[in-house]
Amino acid sequence: MNIICNVNGREIAVETRPDKKLSALLRDDLNLKGLRKGCGSGRCGSCLILLDDQLVASCLIPAFAARHKNIVTIEGFSQTKEFTDIVTAFKEAGVHLCSYCAPARVLSTAYMLRKHIMPTEEQINDIISSVQCRCSSFSHLKKGIVQASIHFSRRKDNG
Repeated sequence: MNIICNVNGREIAVETRPDKKLSALLRDDLNLKGLRKGCGSGRCGSCLILLDDQLVASCLIPAFAARHKNIVTIEGFSQTKEFTDIVTAFKEAGVHLCSYCAPARVLSTAYMLRKHIMPTEEQINDIISSVQCRCSSFSHLKKGIVQASIHFSRRKDNG
């Protein structure tokens, strides 16, 4: 089965099996190693990506469902100013992420801040809960997300 899609701003065509998951296609076939292998059932959050600007667990998506879609992984997102805002804010707040969860935490934070530049506490708690890793404290993560929202807001105000 041939799939044409846009991955990190680049149109690609790839041959894949009908039963292959999008996470395996991205990680194994396209060598996007920022995407972590996790639970395989969508609970851990380690395989989060942006698929047509929606945050999804790529281990739940059949690869063929990505046909004609836009996919952003941490490799593509790391080239944006939003990435720099989030990483800077996390450092300022004392957030120390492990290499297992960092890509998913950054992408999930970006997703939320694109929708809610000044998120509520409930929205922050929800996005923190989307990634199951305890390498950084809940309170530091909250501070980091609030700080990132300030960076996003400043950049938006400055054009």
